[in-house]
Amino acid sequence: MRYLYCISLWKGLVMILKSFILTIALLLSFKASNGQFGACVDSTRIDAFFNCGQDLFDPVCACNGKTYRSPCDAYNRYGINQGSWVQGTCENYFFDFNPNPVGIAVPKLYLYVNPISLPANVTVFIFDPFSGEKYRNTYFITDNVPPYIIDSMPVEDFKKGLYILFISVNGEEKTKKFVKVGTN
Repeated sequence: MRYLYCISLWKGLVMILKSFILTIALLLSFKASNGQFGACVDSTRIDAFFNCGQDLFDPVCACNGKTYRSPCDAYNRYGINQGSWVQGTCENYFFDFNPNPVGIAVPKLYLYVNPISLPANVTVFIFDPFSGEKYRNTYFITDNVPPYIIDSMPVEDFKKGLYILFISVNGEEKTKKFVKVGTN
């Protein structure tokens, strides 16, 4: 009987310890997500409407494991503290399509391929959810001179609406939505 009492007591202590550890982990993750833990993010500085300029494309990998379009974006639009990033991408590649929404200005596709992923086979295509594929092109990147500006995207004849830009680098796929406004 005493043996069963000890086992029950032990199980109860283990459950309390697990609950305590889980509570501490949740509190730490909550603080980290609010930018109050460590020196990565200052949430009081976030300004989603800060204009860093459309042509500034110089990706940085921040302390939170995310890639941002430029140091200006990381610092001003997302509150990443100065010195909490390194040049380059956190992933194998990062791309941006600008401007979005697309109006009169011809949008450009900006691509940064991590040097460890070179040489790279790049496939770009634009998909209209209602009528299928609208554009496709393939590139082969061999040099180590990022970032790359892959042509201006030929969307001037596209009808107004929602489109999906697919990009594949060495078989790894990513997507981004864009809206065509303006003429047509």
